[in-house]
Amino acid sequence: MSPQSRVGARVRRSSTLAFTGIAVVVLTASCALNFSDYDDIDDESSTSTGAGGAGGAPPLSPQGTPCSSNDECIDGHCLPSNDDSGNICCATDCTDAKAASCGTNGKCDPGGGSCASYPAGTVCGETTCEDGALTTEVCQAGACAAGEAIPCAGGLACENDGKTCKTVCGSGVDCANEIGGAECPYPLSTFCIERPNGAVCDSDFECASGVCGTTGVGHCCSPTASCDVTGGPCDAIDCNSEGACEFPGADTACGDEQSCTNANLFTSQTCDDNGECETASTQQACPGHLECATDKTCHTACGSNDATGDTFCAAGYWCDGSTCQPARDEGSGCSRDGQCHSEECPPSGMCTSNCDLDGDDQARRDMKCGGLDCDDNDALTYDAQPAFFDTPRSNGSYDYNCDDIEEPKLNTWCSCPGAILRVAGGADGCGETGELWECNWSWFQCVPVRVLDDNVTQTCR
Repeated sequence: MSPQSRVGARVRRSSTLAFTGIAVVVLTASCALNFSDYDDIDDESSTSTGAGGAGGAPPLSPQGTPCSSNDECIDGHCLPSNDDSGNICCATDCTDAKAASCGTNGKCDPGGGSCASYPAGTVCGETTCEDGALTTEVCQAGACAAGEAIPCAGGLACENDGKTCKTVCGSGVDCANEIGGAECPYPLSTFCIERPNGAVCDSDFECASGVCGTTGVGHCCSPTASCDVTGGPCDAIDCNSEGACEFPGADTACGDEQSCTNANLFTSQTCDDNGECETASTQQACPGHLECATDKTCHTACGSNDATGDTFCAAGYWCDGSTCQPARDEGSGCSRDGQCHSEECPPSGMCTSNCDLDGDDQARRDMKCGGLDCDDNDALTYDAQPAFFDTPRSNGSYDYNCDDIEEPKLNTWCSCPGAILRVAGGADGCGETGELWECNWSWFQCVPVRVLDDNVTQTCR
């Protein structure tokens, strides 16, 4: 073999070995990659300690926790929250049964414990129109049922499709109350007129009487109703279902506000359901014979057994440290002026005399004083007392004006026209509660005709 041939053979063998080496390297590298994949899996298996373990996946979220995928939740369900706050982990999968079923709505309760349902009032069915009123089927207690009927606007009738209301009045046939005489006020109007007394209305034009409430909104008033509005608190506020004026009741204040004077509390005046302010407020002594704390309230305790505590008590009483005690008569022992009716406790320690023990500016009715006060220990009882009371005096009598009779404020017999208070006890029923009836003539007899108030207490003086 020539030198050139040997060189060529060496080159070919080297090339062959080099190629073979490359193949071995490639194959080895390929095997190394394959084994590396298995090694990685083994490493993950050997280092993982489960959910939340060191080097493992993050912990799964409990019910009610915000989430973005099912994989984040311990129960495997990430659903929209029913309060529209976003997705939360839910205990179960929730399907949307559609509004028509009034069942589940595909969302989870905010707590994540159960599926949410379509709420009450959700439209679940058709809207129909009948007799001038629209009715829509809505969810109620988990079932689809007809909701409240809503009258067509302007008193109009239903369209022929039975699903919608008319919007224009061309003739009386377009009015829901055609039989009652309803008609269009003018061609192509958007409402009908001739609504009966007591019907709901939005303008005077809709009523047969031409009067809708006291402000043009409310209920149709009767032509005979006189609901004048002068700006007073007891003025009519509307007409009722019969077309009569409706006035504020005892929950509306008027006239004098609550006040406190000379240990007597005067309650606020209120409206009487007939457009008037009650003629007088109720007067009663402050509880526990205490004095007024402000011009509207009474003290709640007298506090101290001294002259300061005495000022917290009504006239004719002194403070023993906790309650107000009756002042002492002439000749009784005392340690300070406030303990005596005369408000004079001399050094002798014996109360002197006084003809106005209760401080009502009336002298006692006896031989010594010669006054008209029949109870000088009660500041509410004196000659010509104008107020009436629903509780008796300390002696059990209701004679607060010293005329030796018990005069009731309300009649317990019918006088026409007028009112009668029906009470169970006694001829006058002082302090008794009963029904107040209107009295009027019927077949030439004066008799009770209707209840005005079912809870009225008789007051006397």
